[in-house]
Amino acid sequence: MRSCSHAADTMLAGFLFVFVVCIGLAGAVGWVLNIVKLAPMDGATGMLVLRGFGIVLAPLGAVLGYLG
Repeated sequence: MRSCSHAADTMLAGFLFVFVVCIGLAGAVGWVLNIVKLAPMDGATGMLVLRGFGIVLAPLGAVLGYLG
């Protein structure tokens, strides 16, 4: 027998859904910020190359978007 109630399961599922959506939105914003920061860059630097890879590799771009 389960000791948890249906309401507790529903609340946990709702919390997890909101958490995953927030993480996804934060990642999308970071990825867009990466592209915005890449556009004005000039000269071949390591960060330019990483930001370029970050367009294709979304998790890398999401992190780089939040870095200075």
